[in-house]
Amino acid sequence: MVGKTTRLHWKPVAIVSLLAALVTFVPRLQIADTFGQNPVMRICDIKGNISRNGERIYHVPGGEWYEKTHINPIRGERWFCSEPEARAKGWRRSLH
Repeated sequence: MVGKTTRLHWKPVAIVSLLAALVTFVPRLQIADTFGQNPVMRICDIKGNISRNGERIYHVPGGEWYEKTHINPIRGERWFCSEPEARAKGWRRSLH
């Protein structure tokens, strides 16, 4: 039928899954604190991963495990904007 619009019916599970995928695979943008000056946008592309034994390890772009590492915020994993930030919060750099 011409002009008929198809309407998508989103289920809550689908919405949560979509949001989880975005959080996992898209580096976060962060507005840097500039003390009232012009805000600066930064791409936070360092992945903070928690190993099976609970060790907090960060991975930088180009690192051996970077592409294979997925961030799961529910487990406490996160993105960092710089290596000094990751180290200051108690994470260590990946050995590879």
